[in-house]
Amino acid sequence: MKNADVYKKVTEQIISRMEEGKFSWKRPWSSIGLPQNYVTKKHYRGINAFITSFSQFSSPFWLTMKQANKLGGKIIKGEKATTVVYWKMLNFKKENDKGEEELKTVPLLRFYNIFNAEQIEGIEFKKLEGNEIGTVEKLEEIFQNMPDKPKFKEGGINACYSPTFDTVTMPIKKAFDSIGSYYSTLSHETVHSTGHTKRLNRATVMSGTFFGSHDYSFEELIAEIGASFLCTIGGINNEDTEKNSTAYLQGWIKNLKNDNTFIFKASTQAQKAVDFIMGKLEDETKKASFSEIEQTA
Repeated sequence: MKNADVYKKVTEQIISRMEEGKFSWKRPWSSIGLPQNYVTKKHYRGINAFITSFSQFSSPFWLTMKQANKLGGKIIKGEKATTVVYWKMLNFKKENDKGEEELKTVPLLRFYNIFNAEQIEGIEFKKLEGNEIGTVEKLEEIFQNMPDKPKFKEGGINACYSPTFDTVTMPIKKAFDSIGSYYSTLSHETVHSTGHTKRLNRATVMSGTFFGSHDYSFEELIAEIGASFLCTIGGINNEDTEKNSTAYLQGWIKNLKNDNTFIFKASTQAQKAVDFIMGKLEDETKKASFSEIEQTA
């Protein structure tokens, strides 16, 4: 099937799914592989999750020096600690205006140092449990050969694309419940990356629009439709993934005041993005001006 036929078929299929009814969207990955303390098994949260996820290490396991030593390990010479923080609640009594003692609680910000498993020797860390979902060679080849591709990083809290760092970040592969959900998510973020100024220069990616805005919603439509195109080209035909994708799109369509014509406009941009990823977009048509996106949106 030619790419043009795939684009038309998938777009029509998405619209047909939407006409069937409302689906519930679910996040297609679990907490497996997220940064955690190796001893307590607790995942880092808030700013600590951000600090540990965006470190240079691929292992999700962290320990304090004391914990490492207790397990028979030691910090590799020259390795530097990562600082994380926590709130300690400090209780004290204070006299109120009536001369009565009241118990007061004040949060006190504290910090401690941790080391990643890759900085520790002498401990055989357990392997991560999760799903062995396999690989789609055709899609791997497409992403590997993508012209001027972004950096790809695995081990994040969420799947996302950062235009600032030109990086696609993904949770670990074992965290996904199926091969379809993994490649659908990876394709979605990779389509976002085509909007960078050095690629297709989409205003919906580069204008810094806030979450939930008109432009942001339109960009999400582009990315999700483009992901559906890529998965179909790669031979992935998973009904559950397709329903989840439709549910995701329905949410953004609602933000766009239920104007279903946006599907067709987003589909045009998604086609261009997928053609770019596959190296089939002519050089003279690669750059999409900001005004062009504004007109189609």
